This record gives sequence, C-alpha cells and structure tokens, in this order.
Amino acid sequence: MCLFSGESHEEVMRKLVQGLRYFGSWTDKWHVPTSGALTKARARPGEDPLQILFERVEVPRAQPATRGAWLRDWRLISLDGTVLDLPATNNQGDFDTPINPRQSHHQLNR
Repeated sequence: MCLFSGESHEEVMRKLVQGLRYFGSWTDKWHVPTSGALTKARARPGEDPLQILFERVEVPRAQPATRGAWLRDWRLISLDGTVLDLPATNNQGDFDTPINPRQSHHQLNR
C-alpha cells in the first residue's frame, strides 16, 4: 500500500483494479472492499509472505557486465529514503526511529 501512500486503501484498490480492467484481466462483478475489510485481510497472512518475498528478491540484480552498476571493483547501490508516518504502538521498541516531534502520536519508520 506504500505505492500510493497518500491515498486511502479503497482508492489504492480502485487504481490497481482500474489498470487490470484496462488490460481485460479483471471482471466488472468485483467491488472495492471497505477500508476495514482491507485492514483485516492484510493482518491475516502475518509476516511470513513478506519474509519469503524478501528472501527471494534480496539478491543484487547487477551482473558484472551491467553498465553503470560498477565503479572499479565496487557494485554501486542506492538507498530509498522513504519514510512512513505510523501510529505509535506497543511494539515501538522494535523500531530504532524516534517519535516524530511535529506529531508526537506518530513515529517515523524508514
């Protein structure tokens, strides 16, 4: 859901499904679920699917012949500066980032 972080869950689903409908890959019988239904659905699988996905894709993509990916013997990397403004929870100790001073009830996570 971070792809459209400024949008509601329902709007994100609308945008994603609109693209699928454009390519003829989706049926018109389907309706956008409510925000509550999406929240519950995201909580069901737990962290295992994301852990599996990470383990499959966390390898470097640049090959030795990839132009622009190397500086001498060093592979160049890029770090994303995405910051998520999340509600403070009981598991705040799991995150290294401090509470956002402008909005004391939210923590910033990278």
